[in-house]
Amino acid sequence: MLKEITITKETHCNHCQDYDEIKGDNPPTTCNRQRCTFYGTEGQPPAIQSLTIIGRKWFDGVNGNTYHTSQIIVNGETIHKTPMEYGYGEQYLETARQYLVAKEYIITEEYTPLWRYCRENNIKFEYMEFSGRKKDL
Repeated sequence: MLKEITITKETHCNHCQDYDEIKGDNPPTTCNRQRCTFYGTEGQPPAIQSLTIIGRKWFDGVNGNTYHTSQIIVNGETIHKTPMEYGYGEQYLETARQYLVAKEYIITEEYTPLWRYCRENNIKFEYMEFSGRKKDL
């Protein structure tokens, strides 16, 4: 069992910051570290057993551009939803990879795709893509 720690404004973990963005609530004042980006040994990312990326795309017919968002789910919990960005095809996977690397969920070379990283590290990887309206992003 992991020890509960008190979170201050200066020591917010990445999960608590993301919790605020996703849920629209105030971040919790305590964190049991099991739901945090960093737990166990300080600075170590959590062990990822499963990774799911949900990409939502919208085509702007007037300007001819495609935009996307990425919902990132680690071990069954949504950790982040990226803002709308330009990109077509499977760019939403690269956007998710960049977020995971920036928040130190994964440590990988610059051009390693998520599917390869997951295969090499025995992580269950799923992704799905939806196309729809701009307000569905």
